[in-house]
Amino acid sequence: ALFSLALRHTAEDIRQPFDFVQASRAYHPVSLSLGPNIVHYQELGSQVGLCSEELAPSVASALLMDHYIDGMLVLDARLVFRTLYRPALVHSIRSAQRSNRMTVMDDLVNLVECQMVGMLDHLDRTGQPSWHLRRDLLKDRSGQLCSIRSNKICLVCLLRAAQHRFECGHTLCDHCAQVFGSPAAAREYQFRFTACPCCLYQRPFVIEILAPTMNPTILAIDGGGVRGVIPLEFLTLIQESLGSCLVQDLVDISIGTSSGRLYLSSAFLPIHQSSITGY
Repeated sequence: ALFSLALRHTAEDIRQPFDFVQASRAYHPVSLSLGPNIVHYQELGSQVGLCSEELAPSVASALLMDHYIDGMLVLDARLVFRTLYRPALVHSIRSAQRSNRMTVMDDLVNLVECQMVGMLDHLDRTGQPSWHLRRDLLKDRSGQLCSIRSNKICLVCLLRAAQHRFECGHTLCDHCAQVFGSPAAAREYQFRFTACPCCLYQRPFVIEILAPTMNPTILAIDGGGVRGVIPLEFLTLIQESLGSCLVQDLVDISIGTSSGRLYLSSAFLPIHQSSITGY
């Protein structure tokens, strides 16, 4: 892949040097939410009394897991950070326009760079996957990091939006569910956890992942006073035809207003307590 990209680059502009770091992410671009998410994570950490020195290893291991995936060309960690991550972080810090936090964030960015260099050396020595290092760090530092909670970001990778929530309040995304969870033997796209990866809270947890070839199923129920009973009758008939399969298991997103919202709350929340509830 790099050879074809280098050949194309040379054909287009022979005067400019070929950037191996940028080319390594041509088909796996860095998340656009990287900067805002890390700024948000630092703010959450500050609220619970964690300093930059305590947050830097967590951020560094998350970025290491993001870049050094299986099959990735092992490039210098400092060069990778300065090419892919530092510009996005600096831009988000300036966009936040919080002068009282800029010094703290600048310190965090510098510490993360140093941590990434050391962690890549550790991966070279041990030969373990980068996600193993992230898993072990979350486990070793669970006493500190467990106090950070957010409904906005995945607290495992820090780069994606929160999609699932453990009973303890920690969140993760579909991608991390597939990486850190154990595939269920009987059902495809179902992943099981015996404990939360952030705080090690011991409670079985099952996550259903939407198949990549499938669009999400959305159930919307309007209110309308006494007329609100009509869609409920339709759902009852559907449930009768489904037999032992629950309607709730076929729905990915449920939206309701007025009496429709009341029905959805009573029908879905007891079953899907792990959902990230909205408005």
